[in-house]
Amino acid sequence: MTNNPTAADSPKPRRARSRAQTETAMRDALSRMQGEGGHPSISALAREVGVSPALIHNRYPDVAEALRASQDPLRESESLRLLLEAERLKNRDLRTEIDELRRQVSALASVNEGLRRESAVESAIAAGKVVSIGREFRDERD
Repeated sequence: MTNNPTAADSPKPRRARSRAQTETAMRDALSRMQGEGGHPSISALAREVGVSPALIHNRYPDVAEALRASQDPLRESESLRLLLEAERLKNRDLRTEIDELRRQVSALASVNEGLRRESAVESAIAAGKVVSIGREFRDERD
């Protein structure tokens, strides 16, 4: 009995390839495996592509997250629910800020209108279009 491993016993030989090629191969394999109606594991994907599961976890966390999300649809919907809730809170805070800014604009518009009128009177006085009526004249009329 010899100790020669057969071709079936040996692991797939690893090929040198670029990060982009590996990621493309992983995404293609993932699509193919999901298309077959399964929810593949990281180990199954690693075997299919010819890489180690650790490589997927460490170098391609987005692929690992996509795998996890496909295995647990509730997890993905929960994360989306949390994102939606966070956006709703931001929206509420922004609406409150908008209301406060509108109140400030309204107050400033009122002050601005008073200053505009005062400026118009001062301009008219400076141009000689308005004559100041003294107190004596008003008292005589009354």
